[in-house]
Amino acid sequence: MEKSNISRSVIYNTIGTFFYFFCQWLTTILVVRISGYEDAGILSIVISFTNIFYFIALFGVRNFQVTDINHEFTDRDYLNSRHITSGIALILFVISLFCMRFSQVTVICCILYMIFKVFEGYTDVIFGIWQNHDGYFEILVS
Repeated sequence: MEKSNISRSVIYNTIGTFFYFFCQWLTTILVVRISGYEDAGILSIVISFTNIFYFIALFGVRNFQVTDINHEFTDRDYLNSRHITSGIALILFVISLFCMRFSQVTVICCILYMIFKVFEGYTDVIFGIWQNHDGYFEILVS
């Protein structure tokens, strides 16, 4: 890969990552400003609780995926591994959610946020595929 392509890829990745985390920060601020501290507390619980299972769904596969320079595994293999890890995460999430004594609103928010995080986990695999094919601009736009 040329040095200019590497520099451009780093810039695209940095901009995309910054924008993603900026949006997360902005969401938190807006919830506090628009809805108040109680709902911000619910959001905090939801994020904290679901991120445990999001970590299981990710299982660090993307790091392995982008360093698989010999292509020992296919893109389909990585997608299938995400099916398995997401399934395990969802099963553990549902079991844990029933054990918690959250309010109905918090439970609904947890379910909706977990669905979002599972979809985000799948985009992580897609981004790994794009990254292996030098598709940093596509990652930035998405």
